[in-house]
Amino acid sequence: MLLAIQDKPSSLGGAIDFLQDPVFLEIVAITAGVAILVGALLRIRSSLHRLEGRRLLVKYLDGVEACLSGDPETAATVLGSVVDADPENVGARLALGDALYGAQRPVAAHQQHMEAREVFAAGGPQVDLALVKDLRAAGELAEALERVDAALAEHAKDEALLEEAWSLKSEAGAFEGALTAGRSLFQRRGGAKWRERLAGTAARAGMLALSRGEPERAADLFRESLGYDEHNREARTGRALIGSPDDLPLLGEGVTDGPLMLTGADSPAARVLAIFPEAVCGVCGTPREGSAGNGEHARCPSCGDSLPAVYADAELADTLKDAEASVDEIEETDAWFRRLALLAREGDDGARRALIEGGGKALHPLLTTLFESGDSQARLREIVVLLGQRDPEALIDARGTLKAQGRGMLDRLTGRRDPDPALAPVFRRLGPAARECFTAVVNEAGGLADRGLRGLVVDYFVGLADLSAFEDLAARYAPVEIVRNLNRMPAEEVAPLIALLPEGPSFLADAILLDPALEQPNALVLAALQAPEDLQPRFAKVFAARGPGAHVLAALVHHLDEDQTRAKAEQLLTRFRADGLEHLVAAFADPDTPGSAHPSIARLIAACGEHAVPPLVRCFGSAPTEGDDRVVALLASLGEVAVTPLGAAYSNQSRWLGRVGANLLRGRYTRSCIVRALGAIEGAVATKALGALAAEETDPELASLVREVRRRKETP
Repeated sequence: MLLAIQDKPSSLGGAIDFLQDPVFLEIVAITAGVAILVGALLRIRSSLHRLEGRRLLVKYLDGVEACLSGDPETAATVLGSVVDADPENVGARLALGDALYGAQRPVAAHQQHMEAREVFAAGGPQVDLALVKDLRAAGELAEALERVDAALAEHAKDEALLEEAWSLKSEAGAFEGALTAGRSLFQRRGGAKWRERLAGTAARAGMLALSRGEPERAADLFRESLGYDEHNREARTGRALIGSPDDLPLLGEGVTDGPLMLTGADSPAARVLAIFPEAVCGVCGTPREGSAGNGEHARCPSCGDSLPAVYADAELADTLKDAEASVDEIEETDAWFRRLALLAREGDDGARRALIEGGGKALHPLLTTLFESGDSQARLREIVVLLGQRDPEALIDARGTLKAQGRGMLDRLTGRRDPDPALAPVFRRLGPAARECFTAVVNEAGGLADRGLRGLVVDYFVGLADLSAFEDLAARYAPVEIVRNLNRMPAEEVAPLIALLPEGPSFLADAILLDPALEQPNALVLAALQAPEDLQPRFAKVFAARGPGAHVLAALVHHLDEDQTRAKAEQLLTRFRADGLEHLVAAFADPDTPGSAHPSIARLIAACGEHAVPPLVRCFGSAPTEGDDRVVALLASLGEVAVTPLGAAYSNQSRWLGRVGANLLRGRYTRSCIVRALGAIEGAVATKALGALAAEETDPELASLVREVRRRKETP
């Protein structure tokens, strides 16, 4: 007992010592500090959340206020930022959808309303109504009808949905469905306004049933319509059509016994005309009252549309808006054709037909508009070509008139452009129908005096692509002038003429194609590739006589990329592969060259033998590229003939880079590619060359590479 009593003070002292331990006190202080800091941070975070929530609430209220005050664009912007900051704010999302609908952006509004319903489970008749209105405004009537039926199945007593269904189905022509919604709404609201509208809907449903061949159903609907409004004209008309004598206002004795009375509300004529409406609704076709004369329009009794009614004789009462334009149309003046040309330029088919019917009278205003249209010439050019084929003389006269308008001092001072360049493509497309006219122009003194017309004549004969006709130019036109005009034409339009190259001496071959001033390499290449196989030797002679030239060679190499022209291009390049070697190598190493062209280019390069080695070695740079392996493989395919030039190329690289102690990366990588090529060449000659390179190489890394490649070659 005494021992236990003596132990208690010692235990208490140990606890006190532990609590006084500086380490324990430090841990407690740190823990308390961390707890206080975390608490403070959580409190700050909570405050920030509350502030952000208040800020978003203020923006939400601003957006709703803007929407209610008639500014949906501002409301959409403000509410959109609220939704972006808080995507789960369903109220803001619904309000954003309403704002977008008010801003006439129904597709975006439907997206917001649909997300609120499907993603965030927002429900109720208001959301369904918004979705229906979005679809209707977007023109998706079928989907809107499905949506409104589904909404009514869930909220059958909602008056706003019933009214929307009534209006929507009337607009879609589903009058019996609209009648069902109208009956439900009428039971809840009543009133003369709804009674008249319901009568109109029932009458339209009856007319639709009558057109389907259901007179009994139509009679029931007409009877229902007259039950709502006994004066409904459409229902009475329908009943008369199915044979109800009570509703057919016969002329009777008023026609047979005396003069026909046309005046007065009770006259027989007035009673007959009463069944034909003065105007109808432009949306649903229901008969409507005309305008009251004070600018106000009564709403449609069926669908509620408030737009002006459509009158049967509206065109007879139309106002003449532009008397001057009407006179121009009647007299077919230049001003009228200019208006038509502007419309045709924008794709108006009616204006195009009117211009074609105008014939030669339309050409001058057409050319004027064509000249001023800049890049928008394609549609007008088609019309001018068609009219020019019918009457080429009128086209030449219209061109002369247009040129004469630009010869004044003011035109020269203001730098008025020459219209002939815009007309050149037209003249090249006139075709054989105009040949007689242009042959006469060639032989006329007046045609020879007009330098611009002479150029257009050359355009015509080039576009005609008739060798005998082109030969006729030799008698009146100097080759220098023809060549000068050929140089300004597109290559694809010159090529068909050159493709007619005849056998033996000819004006085309001797005076035109062999003229050094002819700068149409692409046209020459296109013509050679388009010509039949038996004409290829003729073009080879032309190329040989002119010298292939860098542009011709580059064009031929380019056509190796295309399946249709590859065989002929390779055949022509075979004759000039030595001259075109640099172009071939550049195309072979180019990473943008399609892989389908590589076999043809490789065959042409390989045919050059050892002469192909230097340009191929120059393809190697200071760093690896994706074409290096392809070049190495091609060098190796040359075989033993490439060993000596490869060794020389290696020594040249080593002499001016390696032997002076400059371990430059460029020379090192090029030499490593040469070593790889030698290693891929079979035979003792390549092995011996590698041994010589290893003996003279001063770069340790390259020397090691050479020895390794040689070892692999010697290993069976």
